[in-house]
Amino acid sequence: MTSLPRIYRSTDPGAPQLSGVAGSLVALLDAVLVTGYGVGSDFKPGAGWVRTFSATNKRVYRNNHVDGSGGYLRVEEPSATPGYGFARAYETMSDIDSGTGPAPTATQKANGILLLKSSENNGNSRPWEIIATDQAMYFFVNYYSLGASNEYATIPAFPFFAGDLESFVPGDKSHFMVAGNSMTTPAQAVADGLMYTTTGLSSAVSAASCYALRAYTQLPGSIPLSLANPSHGANGNAIGSTGGSFPDPVSGGALFERPLMREGAYLARGYLPGAYTPLHVRPFASGEMLSDIDAFPGRTFYVKFFNVLNNNSPSSVTQYAGQVLIDMTAKW
Repeated sequence: MTSLPRIYRSTDPGAPQLSGVAGSLVALLDAVLVTGYGVGSDFKPGAGWVRTFSATNKRVYRNNHVDGSGGYLRVEEPSATPGYGFARAYETMSDIDSGTGPAPTATQKANGILLLKSSENNGNSRPWEIIATDQAMYFFVNYYSLGASNEYATIPAFPFFAGDLESFVPGDKSHFMVAGNSMTTPAQAVADGLMYTTTGLSSAVSAASCYALRAYTQLPGSIPLSLANPSHGANGNAIGSTGGSFPDPVSGGALFERPLMREGAYLARGYLPGAYTPLHVRPFASGEMLSDIDAFPGRTFYVKFFNVLNNNSPSSVTQYAGQVLIDMTAKW
């Protein structure tokens, strides 16, 4: 049975710490996805993934293969680039470095999806949160240092996702996806990202930052995906960073939309699991738990701020600071 979502935080008792040191990322993922952390009443169990292979600064994890796709997530932290790592999905894996059906392929992304840890290559800890089930996870890291010129350095930068999409394909078993940003190094400007886009559903996918194991046709081969710009907003905004006034003048409440992932023009593959987009400008407080919203009786949502602004481009900050609501009471 699919597990309910659980929030893991760097501030939890016994939680592993993330820094620019190589190895800190895979140690964190070991604890969150597999073994759990803490002792006694403070113990927080892992999300229910399986660690299938392990080597120095490398790991392979597999999500639930009964209720989920059983997709493989490979994470590596190169010692030469201690401030970040790389992630790639596979259909099968036979050892830490060998597998079939990679997503993205080496041609699509030479090293995989960039997974940010710290803007400082040292042992200074970075705040982090992971919201996870045994099928998927959202990973938020405060990548930038507090002294950075970025106005939103105190909130997570470039959210990362790994796991199963809420697919529109009946019986889809190739909907495992890795997603983050379109950069190859943190020094680059960001085009599209997991929760940021410059184009709508009618456009082709470009500057891809998200890859599924196969297309909706189920034919072999990694397929790039992209967020479709929400129906309410202007292009070039993070979700939850733009929209109408709050409360909504018509209903007196809040308007929401599901973040939609597309494979191409008018090819909607599915939703980001458990995620909702407010159609207003960051209407809630980050970290807030929202319960019994009119349209969702008995449901609780966790509010999370994030930032998709590159530290080298500190202008027009507002449109790059987004907000996502994640359902904590439903299985995804």
